Amino acid sequence: MTGALAFGVPAGAWIGGALGWRATFAVMAAGGALVALGFYTALPRGEGQHKALPVRTQLAVLHRPAISLGLLANVVLMFGSMMLLTYLAPFTAALANADVTDRGFFFACSGVAGMVGIWAGGRATDAWGADRTLIAGVGTFLAAMLALTALWPLRPISVVPLLAIVTIRGGAAFWNSPAVQARLHMLAGPAATQALALNTSGTYIGVAIGGAVGGMVLNSVGPGPLPILSGMAGIAALALFIAAAHPRHVSASTAVVPDD
Repeated sequence: MTGALAFGVPAGAWIGGALGWRATFAVMAAGGALVALGFYTALPRGEGQHKALPVRTQLAVLHRPAISLGLLANVVLMFGSMMLLTYLAPFTAALANADVTDRGFFFACSGVAGMVGIWAGGRATDAWGADRTLIAGVGTFLAAMLALTALWPLRPISVVPLLAIVTIRGGAAFWNSPAVQARLHMLAGPAATQALALNTSGTYIGVAIGGAVGGMVLNSVGPGPLPILSGMAGIAALALFIAAAHPRHVSASTAVVPDD
């Protein structure tokens, strides 16, 4: 995912800028066809049938406050961290008069920073624990949002400081992912498999909500408030993570989810 951000997004931005947005989607369609062909030829056949868990059983973990609050926190965190990334092009164009090449470079640096951040976040989770890692990551993300908010009245600004902030934002956003998963795994106990599966769904729900809300803000008042809303979402997510770790909530998450 982070590699796609590092290489696919700037490539798509460049293709769209040079040949039009339809060309970007055409290249994506061709890439999707190649992926489908690869799966068709590479995946093994005849693996047999496996009974799927009932949906009700899979969703049973949501009755546990430690898990449901942790999942909600991840949705809110992804909403905040990905909303600005979704609309990074119009935001940077308004803040620094960034052209297509500049915006592609912003996306590339953000993606590379995300690859480094997700690795470093995993190492930090091993060394510091999930809670300290989350505090460091969310704190860095909030600092980046505060810097963008402070720079907005000074526009147009140079692309150099903006590039540094965008890169830090990208690393901080992906830094949190290993800590979120490790923390949820610890809180869920025997229901960790179901909780982590729902967490993946929650990640993309947060991205979708961020795109919808960010689009409405962009259409109504412009890109200026985006870092403010992203920062507020980061604060709310941190509060939810703290609430999920409350001893009363953790003790309520010890029951085993049935396998069928």
